[in-house]
Amino acid sequence: MFEGAVRITPNAPRAPVQVLDAGEQTVFSARQVGDVAPASAARQAWVDGLLIADNMRLDDFVRELARHRAGHLGCDPAVADLRLDGVFPLADTDRVLAMVAQTLAVDVRRTTDWWVTVRARD
Repeated sequence: MFEGAVRITPNAPRAPVQVLDAGEQTVFSARQVGDVAPASAARQAWVDGLLIADNMRLDDFVRELARHRAGHLGCDPAVADLRLDGVFPLADTDRVLAMVAQTLAVDVRRTTDWWVTVRARD
């Protein structure tokens, strides 16, 4: 939750009702509610159109970025373990890929506009 509040009422006998306020998060199912914790800054960033990488593996970063663009975006296993830090605007994934290439010294290979791979620099 980033604004307001919400009441979670599990559909199970004697399951406690939980109220989440702004700045809190939890995991829940139809039968139970998990522990309440502070809301993740990365999740708020996503709402604001940003992707936060905090020592994130490059393959995980590319997989997340791929959700925000058309076509295939892949990561060569040879560079998958590289780590990335930063805040990236999801509205311009080509710009993000250019920043990644500059920061990590990798290449962004465009086979077509719809097939892009992040790989080791030649």
